[in-house]
Amino acid sequence: MNHPRRLRPPAPESRKAVPQASQGIVVKPSNIRIWIHDKDLGRLQKVLWEGMGDKLKTETSSQPLVRRFLNAVPYIMGSIRDVHSAAINNDSELLKAKSDDPVPKDILLSKDANGLNALHKAAGLGNMEVARAIIDRAPEAVNAKDHLDRTPLHYAAALKDQNQMYQLLVDSNATDHLEDKKGNTPSHYKAKPSELDGPRLLNVVPDAPRTAHIFPPSWDWRLLTGDATTDTPLASPHIEALPQIPDTKVPEEPKNPVEERKVDDKPPEIEASPEGESQVGEGESKDETEALGISDDEGVGSEANPSVENTSTPLSDTVNGN
Repeated sequence: MNHPRRLRPPAPESRKAVPQASQGIVVKPSNIRIWIHDKDLGRLQKVLWEGMGDKLKTETSSQPLVRRFLNAVPYIMGSIRDVHSAAINNDSELLKAKSDDPVPKDILLSKDANGLNALHKAAGLGNMEVARAIIDRAPEAVNAKDHLDRTPLHYAAALKDQNQMYQLLVDSNATDHLEDKKGNTPSHYKAKPSELDGPRLLNVVPDAPRTAHIFPPSWDWRLLTGDATTDTPLASPHIEALPQIPDTKVPEEPKNPVEERKVDDKPPEIEASPEGESQVGEGESKDETEALGISDDEGVGSEANPSVENTSTPLSDTVNGN
């Protein structure tokens, strides 16, 4: 017999179990090992984007593709940390450096321990420049929810900036009637901003290992999008390619004949000049003498060159003459 007192009314829609797909993936060691065995990089990188990368730091694999991913986990966690820091500090240059191609745009949707992504923080802190950059690259971030089911619009509603950030998100297709776990919409926090505990959550920076700044030698961001294989060369936005040096031959330096002589250890042989050459030389010198108008009587020791004449006189004759 059914007692009316024991009958329970059906659970309201808000209390019904949410399908697992809408809650995200269930991250536990057994599931992680299954994904590693199946080489499921889609779910493994989802662990990182959900803010649970620390669960992958101790995992290993014999599969080359998965091993490259696991070795890069600290570096990816460091990149996530830098993206959130850029959103908090309104650093558009750092955001661009850490999220531009070939880095997948999922890094802009990555969450911290409380489920907030970079746009949650940029919107809640009123950082317009970074907020625009995130929306341009990842427009789906405007309706992403944290662990309290709050969107960036919820946090922007409490700002006192003449509704500028709120309007930017609405113009970017943000939904203004989504409720958080308290049943409040963004417009509710516009009227009662004190009920939103934003400052406590908006300045949280995700953790990263000490080695997060080291770029893995075998890492390629395209592995996360399926555009790379195990033999794909490196591709990083932070490492510039070395300039190509043309393959030109360097001209050989002329050899020093002195050095060659040292190597041979033999003095060069001097060939004796033939008689014909000496006669030709005497004839040429005679012709030059006639061309200058010098007679046969003039020459070395003649009056035309007194200095030579004096020097040719013996010293003894000079003394006797005096």
